[in-house]
Amino acid sequence: LADNSMLLLIDFEYSGWQCMAYDLANYLNEMVLDNSYPCGSGVALFLDNEPRDHEIKALLTRYLRNYYD
Repeated sequence: LADNSMLLLIDFEYSGWQCMAYDLANYLNEMVLDNSYPCGSGVALFLDNEPRDHEIKALLTRYLRNYYD
């Protein structure tokens, strides 16, 4: 298409029930990605943003505590 006036984007993440903690896994994955990078493929990987083990553990603990409360 010459323009995107007929483009339809569907966010399947919100189309139904997902696996438990899917949003958390997606969040951890996207911490190291830039999906709007202006060069190359449009995606850049920044490993410096990767969370440390203790940060992941704290995030998981808080998430699961809130999930089960």
